[in-house]
Amino acid sequence: MTKKDDKSQPPEELVKVNKWDGSAVKHALDDAVKTCLLGDRPQLKEQFGLVNTRLALCALAVGVAIMAHAWDFTHPFPQSRPVLMFSVLAYFALMGVLTLHSSFREKGTFAVAVQKDKERERIWEASSDMRKYDDKYLLTLSVRDVRSGNRREQTSNKSCAAFIDQNGIVLDNLVANEVNRLYNSLAAEKKDK
Repeated sequence: MTKKDDKSQPPEELVKVNKWDGSAVKHALDDAVKTCLLGDRPQLKEQFGLVNTRLALCALAVGVAIMAHAWDFTHPFPQSRPVLMFSVLAYFALMGVLTLHSSFREKGTFAVAVQKDKERERIWEASSDMRKYDDKYLLTLSVRDVRSGNRREQTSNKSCAAFIDQNGIVLDNLVANEVNRLYNSLAAEKKDK
């Protein structure tokens, strides 16, 4: 085997999902959209702020639980009652904040990317929704200009059967066509008169 063969890219693997499992279909389509959005556009750099916020909230909650357990171990129950009460309240407050963050800030967002040009900085977000027992895959691609704060978005509401064949294989080229259509419509500059 030569060194040239070692550097060759492995062939793309076909993603096969159980087409009757709505959650698996949604996640497979989300992965295909993310791969298309970030893989084909080197000017977009993925940003992990939403995931990091969720991770920090979970780490704080686990830290509070570990602290309560350690305090209760060193100071048996009657002495540790106030610390345990504080820990329980803090844990549930952090879980409430995490729920609000997931429900209202993330809203199904699975990809966030930053595009920096000489003139401006844009933040691209991809989110999706697929209701239980429904075949409609709602894909939303939005862009926000950091300097002006203007936000535009495009949505696509198609059946998941438009992106998955009869055998349950995700058709990446059809997903890429839809993502490119949404991206190009948002990337085009609007000329104000």
